[in-house]
Amino acid sequence: MTLNAKLLLLLLGCLVISGQVAAENSTGRKVFGQWCSACHMDSPFAPGTIQLKQTHGPEYAVIQNRADLTDAFIRLLVRQGRAGMPKFRRTEISDAELDSLVKYLVKSQ
Repeated sequence: MTLNAKLLLLLLGCLVISGQVAAENSTGRKVFGQWCSACHMDSPFAPGTIQLKQTHGPEYAVIQNRADLTDAFIRLLVRQGRAGMPKFRRTEISDAELDSLVKYLVKSQ
C-alpha cells in the first residue's frame, strides 16, 4: 500500500470518527434542549442557572460552559436529582440518551 493510500485511509477514519462524535453531540444537545434547558439555559430567568450562580458562583452557573463536570456526577444528578432538580427515569431519558448527554456536557480535560 502506498503512502498516499495509507494517508487517505487515515483521513477517512478520522472523518468517520468525527462524524460519530458530531452525531452524539447533536443527540446530547437535543436531550439537553428537551429535558435540561428550561432550568439550565444561559438565562437570568432559568431556575437551575440562578441556583448554581447563588450557591457556587457565576463560573458554575451555566452547565454547558463548565469543564469540571464528570460522567459519574452527571449520571448521578440525572438519575437521583438534587436540591430541587427532579430525577429522570429511564422512560424519560434512556440510558443511550444519557450517554449522549454526558458526552455533550463533559469536556475533555
